[in-house]
Formats: sequence, C-alpha cells, structure tokens
Amino acid sequence: MSFWDEASATATMDYYTGADPTEEAAFLAAAGRIVIPAPLNLVWRPVSWSLNARVALLKQITAHPDAWTSFFGSAPESGLVDESGTIEVSLADPGKVSSSPARSGVLPDGTPFIAMPPSTVDWQVGRTGL
Repeated sequence: MSFWDEASATATMDYYTGADPTEEAAFLAAAGRIVIPAPLNLVWRPVSWSLNARVALLKQITAHPDAWTSFFGSAPESGLVDESGTIEVSLADPGKVSSSPARSGVLPDGTPFIAMPPSTVDWQVGRTGL
C-alpha cells in the first residue's frame, strides 16, 4: 500500500516484513538509492501482512459467497483491503450486520475484517485493484 500526503509532500510505502531477511535488506538498500527530488519525502513502513495474500483471500471470499455465508451471516458481495490490511466486505443482506454501521471480527486465518451493509459502489474496483 502507499499513501500520499500533499501537505508534507510525503509518500509512505508499506512493505511486508515476512520476506527473507537478506531480501528485505536488499530491498531497503535499493529503495534508499531511489533519488527523490526535494522537497519530496519517501517513508518506508514495515507491515506484518502481505497485500497480495489479503487480496487473494478477498478474491476467494467474493468468488465463493455461498461458502462464506454461514461465517458472515449473509453472502459477501464485494470488498476491499483497506490501508491497515483489514478486509472490508459488503454483505448482500444489511439486516445481517449486527451493529451499525458495521460488524467487525477476525477471519479464520486471523485476518481482521469489517462487514458492511451493501454498497452502491463496486468496491472491487477500488483500492485493491481487483
């Protein structure tokens, strides 16, 4: 994930810390050689989750809603992976969302989730690039 802060001219880039330590060190060294013209700033933020793995899980959930209906209480229609790595899903039946505006918890693999009422926007075209 990456974030741009216009006020401070800072780009914050997440990187997954689960890689081989040698690969991680090489990545950070290479990133340090990137020339960023002043006054732009680049900040690397380590995260313990992989965006690719979270996107793959989201694809599994939305591609097989019947398999996840019993877990969420309603079929997941679409979703996104937010900047913290949480999977947000839009449920087909808003009555199944136990609290307003959302119900949150942890998926069986330990990934945090937020279940939301149906969205008028197709979230899958959003931040995850699905």
